[in-house]
Amino acid sequence: VRGVAGGKAAHGYYIDELGENCMVEGNAAVDCEWPVHMHMAANNTIRNNLFVCKGLCHWTFPRSKGFVVEKNVVFAAGGIQELPAPFAERSTRGFFPSLVETAKLVATQPADFFRRVRVDQAGSAVLFGVLLASLGTIAGAVYGWLGSSASLSAMEEMAAGLPEPQARIFRGLGGMMSGAFTVGQLVTAPLFALIGIYLSAALLHLVLLVLRATPRRFDATLTTVGYAYGLFGLGVLPLCGGPVALVWYLAVVIIGLGEAQRCGAGKAAVAVFAPVLLACVCCCGAVGLGGAGAVQALKELADTAKDQGTSL
Repeated sequence: VRGVAGGKAAHGYYIDELGENCMVEGNAAVDCEWPVHMHMAANNTIRNNLFVCKGLCHWTFPRSKGFVVEKNVVFAAGGIQELPAPFAERSTRGFFPSLVETAKLVATQPADFFRRVRVDQAGSAVLFGVLLASLGTIAGAVYGWLGSSASLSAMEEMAAGLPEPQARIFRGLGGMMSGAFTVGQLVTAPLFALIGIYLSAALLHLVLLVLRATPRRFDATLTTVGYAYGLFGLGVLPLCGGPVALVWYLAVVIIGLGEAQRCGAGKAAVAVFAPVLLACVCCCGAVGLGGAGAVQALKELADTAKDQGTSL
């Protein structure tokens, strides 16, 4: 295909609705602004093709899934254009439709989404994550408050029969179930979500730097974490929402970092789990030191009691 230009309909290779199990292989597209456009297609392969563009090179896959893109050679004088996430175009697509569409892509097609998403719009990714994660946190706080009345009564009864130091502890725990504490959670949810996104992205990026797996710099990592953080919106589901969100988030971050940073799922998995393993090692070390200290303290107490002629 040569010299196709001048409009949105001018595509080199276009598989449309219900196009499945097709292969685009062994072709050359020269001077074609928009050589690849796949619309509502699935399970197709683009392999061993040559693409030469004088300016930007557009590849688009709206509402498509399951594509294999491999061993192609692309030369684009103006670069290879990535596409904004639907949420980044919320001003034209509508706020809620773009939010829902982006959430669906992140949750169900993370590899395709992070492979093509623009990483220079990290602000939209952070906003997306803050909104949905805050929603999950708020829902969890409300569920906790609604179910806390019986627990508060039981804790008050237990505190009444305890010595004052233990009673204060129980009353403090009860305060964490109070309406004031719930309001505090509601107010601070966006702030903690924002902090969580940036801290997570910074930690992941630091490990990727050590692994030399950051060809696209911090924006790609922040974009991945921001959009993946939106999965914590599953906290709106009572009981199981939080654990499901955490597992899903970890899976999407691994896939997303591998695609967005072009570093592969292996290094992305190391970046995700290395801090967890390090934290476990530190906790085990702290417990070990604390245990040793407790044993030493008991020994000294026993020696003191022995010297005083008493026994433990």
